[in-house]
Amino acid sequence: MMAEMGFFVPTNPFYRMTIPSLTSEKVRAAILKYAKTEDEELMLHPEYLVITMPFSEAAALQNRLRAMDEFHTGTSCTGRA
Repeated sequence: MMAEMGFFVPTNPFYRMTIPSLTSEKVRAAILKYAKTEDEELMLHPEYLVITMPFSEAAALQNRLRAMDEFHTGTSCTGRA
């Protein structure tokens, strides 16, 4: 629902956090879209509404992003130069 309301925007291959301008209509639409994922066993499936990637790809992407951050800041993830 947070992605539908604009808190997370798809930016291939991942999502970026944003500060959305919320309206009651936007919240209502997100709730209804989520409710439509209900299956015959009354289980909701939020995974139907977001783009996913395999864990191995997510870990590799996280490592690349950390390396880019360390390159730009000149520090490691522990904060030491």
